Amino acid sequence: MSRTVSFVSFYVISLLLLTILPVTQAFAEIPRELNQQIEEEYREQLESTEKETLQGEKPWLIDWGGWNTFYYAHFEGYDQPAARKEILKNIAYIDNRVWTKVTFNPNRQDPASKTQELYIRLKQRMQWENQGRADYDNITLDMGYITLRHSLWTVRFGRQFMRIGRGIVYQDIHDGFDIRLNLPKWQIKTIVSKTRRGEKNIDTSQPGYGEEHRRWFFGTEARYRGFRYHKPYIYFLSQNDRSREKPDNTTAGFRYNSQYFGGGSEGQLFLRQLRYWTELMFETGESYLSGSTQKKPIHAWGTNMGVAYYIDHVTKPQLNFEYLFGSGDPERGSVTNTTSGNTSGNDLNFLYFGTYRTGFATNFRISNIHIFRAGISAKLLKWHPDLKKHDVTAGVNAYWYRKNKNSGVISDIDASNTNNHVGEEINFFVDWRITSDLLWSFKFGAFNTGEAFNNNTAGEDSNLKFLSTNLTLTF
Repeated sequence: MSRTVSFVSFYVISLLLLTILPVTQAFAEIPRELNQQIEEEYREQLESTEKETLQGEKPWLIDWGGWNTFYYAHFEGYDQPAARKEILKNIAYIDNRVWTKVTFNPNRQDPASKTQELYIRLKQRMQWENQGRADYDNITLDMGYITLRHSLWTVRFGRQFMRIGRGIVYQDIHDGFDIRLNLPKWQIKTIVSKTRRGEKNIDTSQPGYGEEHRRWFFGTEARYRGFRYHKPYIYFLSQNDRSREKPDNTTAGFRYNSQYFGGGSEGQLFLRQLRYWTELMFETGESYLSGSTQKKPIHAWGTNMGVAYYIDHVTKPQLNFEYLFGSGDPERGSVTNTTSGNTSGNDLNFLYFGTYRTGFATNFRISNIHIFRAGISAKLLKWHPDLKKHDVTAGVNAYWYRKNKNSGVISDIDASNTNNHVGEEINFFVDWRITSDLLWSFKFGAFNTGEAFNNNTAGEDSNLKFLSTNLTLTF
């Protein structure tokens, strides 16, 4: 299929879906955790445009491209609990991103020699809201950075994707520096970054949280590459809150300053088809008591571990088992806010500044919670000689959620009962690469609330359901 035909097909299908799917009760803002997970999926799909090495004989090389994605999501049951009444029920948008990459290498015969790169990516979104009204976002700088590359070191500065560890304690597109030293058996990374202008504060209780949000991050990570089957690493991250209240509040403090010490490993375990990953995270620092100017120490921790088994079959089945944990504070009424946060003693709540995919319907933060996941996926049509050319991947994941501290809340504040049974969730997904530049995805999640939720004790139908579909064209 030619690029022109794919482009026309994308917009014809998108407009057709808009006429079929209900977009009659949407609100402008997507929940924070869901939006972060969507952005992470987009980033992974566009990551190849950053890492691609341009080939040619001339010292100056220029490449460009982009993508358009139509996204639709439907939420069912989210308007029943009191805390969810303002969350959207349906949303649809077209996300447009265009990138260009300029590479300069004075010695094309030696790719490992000094290389300079400029990468710029712009973003624009057209979103349908109430009664199908369209809202157009301004064109913004999604990413833009310069890379100076040498055989022993790499320096990148500008707006870029940054990560520490597995991305739980810190992972985002921020402005700053990323410096890497490549030694024979070690890779050492140092980052200095700050939040983007206009980025909303994770603490929504701070006055003016959507206007004045400034956090600085300093981190260093060392990865050892001397083992054949294992890749261990350690890291340190400091998060410095420089946000200001608008208007100023003299009776309560809001700044949250934290430090993270962590380490982990990933690689092969016993069998060639068995892969593992593990990470342990400790958090220290200081936070304010709710409604007070008094600070208390932070003593929190979290962990992530899992295994993936790849079955040797033409359909490439994959089995996954994973465990996630973030400590909780029994006195907190919110896992992210200062107000309704810690009321006395040490702050035991694990608060982080990265993202990690959890269930489609819940998107729980890893705070005061145990998360168990079991899943399987496969390329469905590879077994049939006439259908194997179609790249279709499908899978299912099951989640079990339990509280760490029964009396504390999780990221869904409706789970405020003194009970650790948060609930169970089932997820289904399908990814179909129709052509090399056209991808269709479908996701469905259903969550059944447990006794930790207020509405469950009243005998109400408390199932939450999420459905989304998106069509992505790359060029």
